[in-house]
Amino acid sequence: METQEYPASWDNYFARLKGENIPFRPDVVECGLYPARSPDNTKWQVISFTNKPGEMIGVTLPNEQFTDLNGVWARVLKKVLSADETKHVMTTGHLPPGFDGAAIYLSRTGRLPYAVHEARLRGEKIDMRPGEPDLGHYIIGSRDRTHWRPVLFGHDDEGNVTCSIGERTNEGPKFDGFAWEQLPRFPEDQNGRGWERLWGTGSCKPVSKKDYDHLVATGRLPGESEAAAADRTNGATVPTARSDESTVTATHNQPPEADTIEALKGRHDKLKMEADPLIKKGPAKTKDEADRATDLKDAFLKIEKRAEELYKIEYDPLDQQVKTLRAKWNLLRTEPEIFKKLLLAAVISPWMKAEIKRQQDERAAQVTAGVNPDELPAVSPPRTGTGLGRQTAPRTTWEAEIVDYDAFLAHVKNQEAVKEVVLKIANVYARSKIEPVPPGIKYKKETGAA
Repeated sequence: METQEYPASWDNYFARLKGENIPFRPDVVECGLYPARSPDNTKWQVISFTNKPGEMIGVTLPNEQFTDLNGVWARVLKKVLSADETKHVMTTGHLPPGFDGAAIYLSRTGRLPYAVHEARLRGEKIDMRPGEPDLGHYIIGSRDRTHWRPVLFGHDDEGNVTCSIGERTNEGPKFDGFAWEQLPRFPEDQNGRGWERLWGTGSCKPVSKKDYDHLVATGRLPGESEAAAADRTNGATVPTARSDESTVTATHNQPPEADTIEALKGRHDKLKMEADPLIKKGPAKTKDEADRATDLKDAFLKIEKRAEELYKIEYDPLDQQVKTLRAKWNLLRTEPEIFKKLLLAAVISPWMKAEIKRQQDERAAQVTAGVNPDELPAVSPPRTGTGLGRQTAPRTTWEAEIVDYDAFLAHVKNQEAVKEVVLKIANVYARSKIEPVPPGIKYKKETGAA
């Protein structure tokens, strides 16, 4: 490990003592005081890492210096010790109160609490193993796909896995807090829930503590559009049914309240109020802004689709009122598409291009610094959107620029598609009997049954 990789100060150590959630990196040793099991696994010791000019010094307190920095760093418990806690460990060989559960969990599983979760947040691809939840903060979509639910995997004082899951206490767009449920490992009956099955579905999405706390406090993620989040709740309606004859059934002839044009228009107007400032602001500066725009784009898409569905339901038996229906529904059928494209062009795409360039520049800098390109982790293409709706990912397209029209036309003139287009143009001249007759064609009269 190169010297310049070591954080040169104790700033992170003191920040963590104050309770700040600063993720650890398994490959970067940081200054501080940490607990670790003794080599014979009989007691706990205090490990000190100090950065002196030009080198990192590792010491097992009180005064046993070691050189295998990476090896020792890998086995320390990633939780800093205060001065009083350091004295406690050195005097008793035991962890201070509050550390015991983590120590037992580590001893029982051989895994550092929260370490895998933190690695996933850094973008490392680690498979989730059934029956072995990685402790940390997660979110999971509600069954009706209208909102996120917070999930916390932790441990108790005996080192056993615990799982808390929140559910909104009220229906509708207004958030009124979460009700919490403690899940056992296995359900008590057939209808119950257990954390092993929840973890085994692979649907728990890791998030930072900051984002988790924001969800618990507001009911949505930091990058989640408030209007789009409320719209998902408003739009959770039962799909309209049709009979075998493709006519609206009697029980569904009157749309639910949320599916009236007034309700859809109200949702659409609320989304516009949030989308307009984003579009005027221009390219997203952060992923949160791009996520927010993507959620709005998805909400417009859902309104557009629902409006189209309801439009067709009314249109089928009312062909004679086509013009009236078009005037009634065109706004909701077309304007969401405009806002989707504006959000994509003005906000999301510029951020994606900038993010891709940043990743490329960062990778190039690492290679320039001497890192073997084959050792660098694969770079995942940036995606936007919080995950409840459709996400947006980079898409490469190609289009032509004609620089010599005559040359290109000469190249494709014998293709069947070109011949069909040219024939259509020639028929326009013939049907209109335009004089003089253009060179290369002649008009001929065809008589057939009408």
